[in-house]
Amino acid sequence: FAEPGTGRCSFAPTPRGRPAARVATKLSELNDNLKSTQPATTPGTPVQRSTMSLVTVKTVFGDDVRRVRLATPLRVAAVRAAVAEQHARELSARAFRLTYDDDEGDRITVSTDGELDEAVRAANGATVRLTVAVAAAPD
Repeated sequence: FAEPGTGRCSFAPTPRGRPAARVATKLSELNDNLKSTQPATTPGTPVQRSTMSLVTVKTVFGDDVRRVRLATPLRVAAVRAAVAEQHARELSARAFRLTYDDDEGDRITVSTDGELDEAVRAANGATVRLTVAVAAAPD
């Protein structure tokens, strides 16, 4: 019930107990749980927050275009795993290579983390677009 002139509400006791007491107990439990899930820090020490961000990567295999968001920093192994999963039917466990077109129009092969970092830089904050091609069979 609203207490006139106070802006507060109170609950009338019920046969099952006092609702306000149950709410206060539950809030206290939730607060204790929240404290236990926060990292322990020394007073005055800033809490480290996760700085992980996501990058959107489009993969193109023929006329099949897929889109995925991956954690940064991007790693070739993670991108290759995503490509293998996205295009599993088309690739059928065949070897493949990844390329991108740089700002000069050259097709650049991506096989190392450094080359992938350069592809991200060349995308200039936009979606990273990688072309998937089945690797040529050795002679």
